Amino acid sequence: MNQAPVALVTGANRGLGFEVCRQLAESGYTVVLSGRDPVKAGTASAELAKSGSVHALALDAGNDDSVKAAAAAIEEKFGRLDVPVNNAGRNFDTNALTTSVAMDDVRETLELNLIGAWRVTQAVLPLLTNSTLSNSPWRRLPACAASGLPAR
Repeated sequence: MNQAPVALVTGANRGLGFEVCRQLAESGYTVVLSGRDPVKAGTASAELAKSGSVHALALDAGNDDSVKAAAAAIEEKFGRLDVPVNNAGRNFDTNALTTSVAMDDVRETLELNLIGAWRVTQAVLPLLTNSTLSNSPWRRLPACAASGLPAR
């Protein structure tokens, strides 16, 4: 079993997510670099191979089945997750005025940026409770209340 901490970074095939993966890998983490497009995730993972242990994974935070399959793949390969980084997101036109922005754009943005992160977090919570990091707050989740709601 892998002893290095395992981190999942969503939306990681470019930009900030890619850089987070690089820095985690260089810090000794086993990194699961995920993206909607498995080819782009694989290419990004290969680029980071010199930085450390980086594994590509297809994960579309906007799709329940994709997220569940990704969580299952992480469980099968690593048995746990120590650090989740919800980076996947969508930008809407930031020049649009709140008084005139298309509500469909707002809805799509909220679906991915809010609900998508929530979806991923729910799917990986069981893996986080298996964290081997001694100071991991995730290991205490079943015994604590999250957002004021009893953990179940």
